[in-house]
Amino acid sequence: MDNINFSILLAHSTSVTNIAKGTAENLSALPAYIHVLFNHIPIIGLFVILIFYVFSITYKSEIFERISLWGFLAVGLATVIVYFSGHGAEELAETIYSKEYVETHELFGNIASFCMFGLGILALLNNLFYRSVSGKIFFRVAIIVISIVGLILSGLAGMTGGKIAHSEFRW
Repeated sequence: MDNINFSILLAHSTSVTNIAKGTAENLSALPAYIHVLFNHIPIIGLFVILIFYVFSITYKSEIFERISLWGFLAVGLATVIVYFSGHGAEELAETIYSKEYVETHELFGNIASFCMFGLGILALLNNLFYRSVSGKIFFRVAIIVISIVGLILSGLAGMTGGKIAHSEFRW
């Protein structure tokens, strides 16, 4: 009976050691996990909010327009997480995957990120100074144009990011 308890204890301590070791290894990959988890938010979020924003302007709904503007700001903030976790993920990805794919993704990702940052700031300024009628048209056009450019750039960043780990996307 004592041998059974000892073997259970030994197995338990070995699994705890392996879990602790795995946790330390996983912590080095944490930026990559965060990057993969959050990178879809700016792409899908921007698409949904842009449609919402265009409908709010079309149907002249000030409240939905303001909600859309706060949504653009949220996309910009999510992009901050994606941007900074991407630099940590790059170190890990370059040890596993082709540096060429990682560098191409980083280029598109950086350009898309700065576009999203600009969009978030523009949306914030629009919300803060919304009462200015003369600037309303400028802000609306700028937000729509930057959103479309941001969608294209984030789509390219997503496509090149997919090529890093998915060989079936490489042509």
